[in-house]
Amino acid sequence: MPKLRNYQPDRLDRAFLCKLNEKRIAVGLPSISEKVFGEVMDKLEVSCCQAIHSDLLSLIASPIASADAEFDENVCCDICRQPDCEEDDKIIFCDGCNVGVHQSCYGLDSVPSDEWLCQKCMLLGYNALPQCVLCPLTGGAMKCTREGDVWAHVVCALWIYEVRFADVVHREPIANICDIPYGRWKLRCSVCGTKQGACIQCSMETCTTAFHVCCALRSGQLQEMERIFFLYVTVEGIAGMLSLSEDVVSDIYEYWKLRRIDNGYKALLNDKSEVERQIALRLRSSPFAVLP
Repeated sequence: MPKLRNYQPDRLDRAFLCKLNEKRIAVGLPSISEKVFGEVMDKLEVSCCQAIHSDLLSLIASPIASADAEFDENVCCDICRQPDCEEDDKIIFCDGCNVGVHQSCYGLDSVPSDEWLCQKCMLLGYNALPQCVLCPLTGGAMKCTREGDVWAHVVCALWIYEVRFADVVHREPIANICDIPYGRWKLRCSVCGTKQGACIQCSMETCTTAFHVCCALRSGQLQEMERIFFLYVTVEGIAGMLSLSEDVVSDIYEYWKLRRIDNGYKALLNDKSEVERQIALRLRSSPFAVLP
């Protein structure tokens, strides 16, 4: 069977395809070639992974970037993820991007009575979406380095050990990013599956699980999504993308579901590099932090 870039069929796949073709021929349906089988499995896997990660990243984006966030009683601070707690430290909202933060969390001495802009909106404009150097998400409460050319989420900077704020009280500018060990830039996040940014790891010495700070805030979402993986693709959609009849895709789709479940609901891809590249491209072009 031809080697595919993402999904690589194995002996079990070949055995299934042989049995499937016997049944199809017995009822008067044409057999499915190994090439078509591989293409369908590949498209199912890639489409499913991309859809799950798109949903996941929208969930772990800034939780209060919607236009009516200021009037939501359950709104949380973008940095500490906690609601109002002190009378003199209420959540304030940027008049540019509407991100909400506690005054103390963002490092503010006072708040203007008329208009307040977060550092991102003040320096780059309301529609700017600088990339966080420490994680794959855009938007949210961010601060920059002294030079103003590198940005990071305040919460990412707080959790990554080597990163510091030159002015601790005002939590700016962000400093010491170069002190992050090279190895941590190469770790794959166990939640979003990408290597973009720098990951932190579990504090247990025997655990090597790595994750981006923002991803860790919603880590439980991935397991829930993986259990309903089959809802992220449709037979009609895959058939349309590959210009195949729906009966062909349907037979392979049912087998694909069983293999995923048998694999603990995890992806079957042997090589995720292309999927990661496509996800990274989407991240750069989509403002995930701006929720509908």
